[in-house]
Amino acid sequence: MNEVDHLLEHRFETLSLEDKLEVKRLGPHHPRDIGISQTAGKNIRAFNVEWFAKKKWLTASIQKKALFCFPCLLFGGSGGEVTWSRTGYKDLKHLSERITKHESSNSHLDNAMKLGLFGRVNVAVQITALTGAAVMSITGKWR
Repeated sequence: MNEVDHLLEHRFETLSLEDKLEVKRLGPHHPRDIGISQTAGKNIRAFNVEWFAKKKWLTASIQKKALFCFPCLLFGGSGGEVTWSRTGYKDLKHLSERITKHESSNSHLDNAMKLGLFGRVNVAVQITALTGAAVMSITGKWR
């Protein structure tokens, strides 16, 4: 359920609340045999799964052989960040610098915050409801 390929086919916003909470609980899928590699002249670069331990938000698509950002995959990307949320990142030569750039982007920070807060109690809504209920019990009507 938390695999990239599944989430690309079944967008997060279309899932039931129960399924969304399960995807969040499971966290990013970290497949061990991704097969992401890149040839540069005589050199072959291969993705090292140790990146998953370094960057907890990083995930990968086995079908697309590409890397994704888990929070951005769930909540969407904008501008250049679409690479991390829809198409996938494949350039292993520049991976380190692109990861650094992505994780400091407004889009990533916003989506990481959304994921962190998703499913938690919204205190502002509860306070408003409690305040309204208190006014109603005192005055006998809703203001």
